[in-house]
Amino acid sequence: MVIIADPYRWQSPGNGRLFDSSLEDWENNLMSQRAIGVLEFIEENPLIEKNEFEMKIAPYLDKKFGHDPNDSNKGHFFRSAEFVGLVRNLDGLLSLSIDGKNFLNSMLDGDYEAALEFYVLQLLKTTYPNNATDQNRLSLFPFRILFKLLSRHNNYGGKIPKKMFYTDIPYITKFSDIDSVKAKLHNDKYLNFLENNSLKVLQDKCPNFYPKWATWVMSSLNVMNIVEMSGNRGKESFTLASPINDFIEGIVDNMYFEDMFFESSNDLGEVKNNIRCKPRNPQVIQAVLEESDYKCFFNEKHITFPSNTRKNYVEGHHVIPVSL
Repeated sequence: MVIIADPYRWQSPGNGRLFDSSLEDWENNLMSQRAIGVLEFIEENPLIEKNEFEMKIAPYLDKKFGHDPNDSNKGHFFRSAEFVGLVRNLDGLLSLSIDGKNFLNSMLDGDYEAALEFYVLQLLKTTYPNNATDQNRLSLFPFRILFKLLSRHNNYGGKIPKKMFYTDIPYITKFSDIDSVKAKLHNDKYLNFLENNSLKVLQDKCPNFYPKWATWVMSSLNVMNIVEMSGNRGKESFTLASPINDFIEGIVDNMYFEDMFFESSNDLGEVKNNIRCKPRNPQVIQAVLEESDYKCFFNEKHITFPSNTRKNYVEGHHVIPVSL
């Protein structure tokens, strides 16, 4: 089946899943090894040009993991990580974001619970448009929408048929589409239609049909234990996986669907920082600075300067952004 790019649907980046296993099992899975190897390579080679990355990444992965070089597009190796914000691509220069460093450090330290939370936070910050899906013309936060629809606190319990991730979810483009999706989740006739027809039939009968979001994105979230799938073959449904569901719902239940859509880059700035009464405690920041001996978390040799109140001027930042 040839899939023609549609700029007005949720696109999936690269040529496959970022992780093909749980984070705990990454060392035993080729795709997951590649994901971590790519992050390590970019960490060791900050601000590397995209063309140089594409020349050097295969020998690096071969030496590190014994991965045989192949003819696939090496640009796809970092696209999924770029999509979720672990990798930055500034005018063709690749580097890890701070969140990417947090994620990688947690993975290499074996703190997989923290790594999974960092990954979820990146998903929640992911938007269309996005450099990794440059053909996309939407203006929304896909994973905020997805996770809020999957929250157990919806009146349908957050359980969504897998087939809706072929026919409906990737075609949410505006706020009013949320009501349409919710209505279908309460429409027994529509749910029976999905349940009783194969994907091939749905492709022919439905005006919208896109397989990659389900087979790449949802499948990856499933093996990573961010969502879980249940039900008999052809009748599967997705829910948020335990225990990460508590973490996700603690964030998205305080969000509003209308804040997940925007019209322009200016509107994006207002939406993503739409803080609703979040008090901040300066004593927490001071305690963190004292514990770190006023040194940068990522680079203790980072050049700075003394101030009137601090022997070394650094600032405190939230691990979970206040906007979330």
